[in-house]
Amino acid sequence: MSNVATLGIDINRIINKAKENGAAVAKKVALELQAKVIEKSPVDTGRLRANWNVSLNLLDSTEYAEDRSGSSAIARGVGELFSFKVGDSIYITNNMPYVANLEFGLYGEGDKTSGGYSKQAPQGFIRITYKEVINDIDKIGRKAVK
Repeated sequence: MSNVATLGIDINRIINKAKENGAAVAKKVALELQAKVIEKSPVDTGRLRANWNVSLNLLDSTEYAEDRSGSSAIARGVGELFSFKVGDSIYITNNMPYVANLEFGLYGEGDKTSGGYSKQAPQGFIRITYKEVINDIDKIGRKAVK
């Protein structure tokens, strides 16, 4: 199993609906996904939040120092998406080796866990984020083209 967690959606559907504003919509959706998954990620040292990486066309396996807020990761994502153009692939990844354990409740019982899950994210956080963004995709797209 890979240590990289990846969020992905079919941006082409959104781009086709947005026509000439496709790049703006894709950027907005990607930033929304990244910001929401950072917000929902459990935080202890801040390594997990700091390592939600946005990259274009290649997976980013860079490891960053702790950032409990995740603001540095969001800033990097904004910077990376500046050069996005329609046709590029956007990857949102996290290469911390424990990300799958947190998402799927694979930890044992402990002070910070319950039922194998982090007490801060007892239902996981990646799949929840994905569903939320998919459910709001039209609204996010409209915001991007205003």
